[in-house]
Formats: sequence, structure tokens, C-alpha cells
Amino acid sequence: MGLPMLCQWLIITYGWRGTYIIFSGLAANLLAAAALLRPLPTDKKEDLKISDVINDKCHSCICRIFGCHIICASPLLLGILVGLFFLSASSHTFVTFLLLRVSDLGVEPMHASYLITILGASSFATRLLHGWFVDRRVISPAVIFIASIVLWGLLNLAFPVIIGYWWIACFCVLFGFSNGIYNSLHYVVVKDSVYKEHFTGAIGLDLTAFGLGCFVGIPIAGKLYDIFGSADVAFYCTGISALISAIVFSLTHILQRRHNNHTMRRTYQTDEKQHSENISMTCEDDKTLFQLISVM
Repeated sequence: MGLPMLCQWLIITYGWRGTYIIFSGLAANLLAAAALLRPLPTDKKEDLKISDVINDKCHSCICRIFGCHIICASPLLLGILVGLFFLSASSHTFVTFLLLRVSDLGVEPMHASYLITILGASSFATRLLHGWFVDRRVISPAVIFIASIVLWGLLNLAFPVIIGYWWIACFCVLFGFSNGIYNSLHYVVVKDSVYKEHFTGAIGLDLTAFGLGCFVGIPIAGKLYDIFGSADVAFYCTGISALISAIVFSLTHILQRRHNNHTMRRTYQTDEKQHSENISMTCEDDKTLFQLISVM
């Protein structure tokens, strides 16, 4: 929340070069933190699972390096990655062009940085509070996730017509609300679509899709800004990108529910069949015991 104001102060005090050096030093601490991470202990005597059988079809070393075996085991993950790509292109582009849009309205740079702080504070508060609502299980987490993306897309489409610093600040509160929900719940959506032993690798693919969306979305929006001379086109594109992401996630959620219902139905039929066989064996044992008693 305080980083935008800190960044603006550092630029004024030390310039762009000094600011990048300071942020590079802060980011270098991640190397020390990463060195402390250790893999979780695993039980090597686990039973063979369905995912292991599917993974035999993707035994290639290249497939395992790029995580293709996870997609083979959980095909719906591919749809989630596509949705995350469009979502990342939308979210990062908005943050990049927000200050440009505000500066076009004549707002001072320091006051413009407050908007990012407002967005961050709203996102932070939402991340703390939305978990309580999700735990109530009133609405599925996937539905809340999709609704937050739709809200993000609609806000981007409406943002170009907003004029006035305080109106933009109100919009930033709503943007932070939406951002706090989908940034937290997309891990839950990924978890529900893969096997437990593949979750770590799926998160790696998740972050890769996010990075690609950021890498592709911002330059395209910048090119549109150069062509049309206005940031409004970039916001329209980010809104459309977010709505495309919501459509992809909705289709994936529908397929996921059908798959879960089919699995539950098959499990129920298997249990019923096993129960019937047990009853039949019990009846035969009782009949045999009755015959032995009669002979005696």
C-alpha cells in the first residue's frame, strides 16, 4: 500500500536510476528467503493413483520439464491457464495506464500515486475479509471468482468516461475489491482442478500464464496508445480481455462440475454394486451355515 508513495518519493530524491538500484537491493532479499525453502517430505510408498496412470502417457522428459504431464492428468487446467493469461493481461495493463490516464487529467504525480495506495488498501482489506464469506459456503468460490472478474471487466469498460479525481478514487476502491477477490481465489480454482500431488507444479504453470499475460498485454496496450493517442482504448481492451477471461473460467467451471458429478455418480454405482455383492455373499454364507446345522 505504501510502495507507490515510496516509489514517487525515491524518484524525486534519487532519480530513476537510484530508485531502481534501491528496489533491486530490496528484491535481492528474495534470494535469501528462497534459499530457506525446503521440499515437503513425501511418502514413497503411496498407492498408485489414477493420475500416475495418466502420467505414463506423458513420460517424455520434455513434457515433465514444461509441466505438460500435469495438463494430461488434469485437462481442465489448460482452460484455467488460458483464462489466467487474459486476466493477467487485463489487470497489469490497468495498473500501468491508471497513472497515465490521471496525468492526462492534470493530477499531480504524488496525488496520482495515492490512487494506487487506495487500490492496494482496498485489495488488502478484501483479502482479509472475503475468506470469512467464502467459508460460509453460501456461494461457490468459483462463482465468486468469476463474478469478481466480470466486475473488473465492467469497471474497465466504464473507467474512460469517469472524470474527477474523487470519482476515480471511488472506482479504485471497487477495483481493489475485485482484485483482492480474484487474486486470492484463483489458487483455490487451480487446486480444485488438479490432483493434490500436482498442485505445486500447477501453481508454477499458473504463475507462468500470469507472467505471459503481463508480458504481452502491456506492450499491446502501449501500441494502441501510440496509435490512437489516448489511454481510453487501452481500458476498453483490458475490459474485453477480462470478460473473455470470465467466459473461459465459466466454461471451465461448468465442465468441472459435470466431471465431478460424473465421478460421484460412478463412485455411488460402484459402492452400490459392492454393497449388493456383500449382501449376496452374506446370504450364501447364511444358507451354507443353515445346511450344515440341518445335517448335524
